[in-house]
Amino acid sequence: MILMTTAVSESDFIDLLKKSKDLLDAKAVDDRNYFISRSPKDFEVDVLEAMKVAKRFVDFEGTIRLSERNKFPDIITEHRYGVEVKSVKSNKWTSTGNSVLEGSRVEGIDHVYIFFGILTEQPDFVFKKYEDCLYQIAVTHSPRYLIDMRLAPDDTIFSKLNLSYSELRGQENPVKTIMTHLKQIHSGQTLWWLYDDEAQNTFEPYIKYWSDIQNRTLKNELTAEIYVRFPEILSLGSTKFKRGATWLVSKHGIVDHAFRDKFSAGGRVDINVDGYTYHRVPKQFQNFKALLPSILQVLKRIPANDLIEDWNCQVQDDDKLSIWIEKISLEARAQLPNEAIKVLYHILATTIDRLEWPPVLSDEVTHYHLIIR
Repeated sequence: MILMTTAVSESDFIDLLKKSKDLLDAKAVDDRNYFISRSPKDFEVDVLEAMKVAKRFVDFEGTIRLSERNKFPDIITEHRYGVEVKSVKSNKWTSTGNSVLEGSRVEGIDHVYIFFGILTEQPDFVFKKYEDCLYQIAVTHSPRYLIDMRLAPDDTIFSKLNLSYSELRGQENPVKTIMTHLKQIHSGQTLWWLYDDEAQNTFEPYIKYWSDIQNRTLKNELTAEIYVRFPEILSLGSTKFKRGATWLVSKHGIVDHAFRDKFSAGGRVDINVDGYTYHRVPKQFQNFKALLPSILQVLKRIPANDLIEDWNCQVQDDDKLSIWIEKISLEARAQLPNEAIKVLYHILATTIDRLEWPPVLSDEVTHYHLIIR
């Protein structure tokens, strides 16, 4: 269909929708049971047919038709206007909307309205401009808007973002704007559903259990990456496991019912580092020492930009190691107070090539008079 450029005012389109609603209201009075059995697709056809009849009574010319399957919006006109049809089988005016990314949007449709139907024994209908009833973001297979047809103008997601719908649509990556907003209102919580690149945040469509994975190398790499991404894993307290466990599920589809055991179980042990024995150190640091070569390989491999979200700071490739050491040191001091922290620096210094020591590690080696062979 070729979209017409002839001017049709928005008020004319609103008149068309008002008349369409009147026709559907009349249908509901004449046959109250009609809409109870209508499916969402059936209701799309009902709205389409009502619009076709309605245009005979208002100042609106041109073709009105259903868009192609899985396209947005459901009904399109020649005049750059479209209608997204929503329906529910309960007495509520809320539903799930379309993708924030709008990859399926019909080209040339600039103005979209929602036509919403409550298909119960007492059917009711309302229409509203699309952006005026989107109040928040939810996630199915991609970030999607949530719809509330009774939403006040100041309560839209766009009002909260201080952006218009068209401004958000025009951004190269609107999801990043949404992520920033959600992080502000849910401070400290992980956005499990999306990292820097949505295309990279995919996994097999079934849940796997850590205990069923036989690939030891894969397990080591995932554990190492958790140490890299989430430095708090070396701290104290039960909350230190939340982000790592969430990441394992959201990024890789893996559930680990014994997640904390990999990092905290085992009590205290004696650890030998380069001929020197540290007594009664939390066993986690023995596990950390054994895995550190893999951790350092993962740290080198992960792009700096991929760590900004997890570390909540700016990161460059040439300062990844320095920042990571600073962060794990800060977290580990809860378990290794005072002089005990030197076991961590001793482990790091004997594993990292001396030529690659960042200043923070060199300074601590000097401060604690560590002898590195």
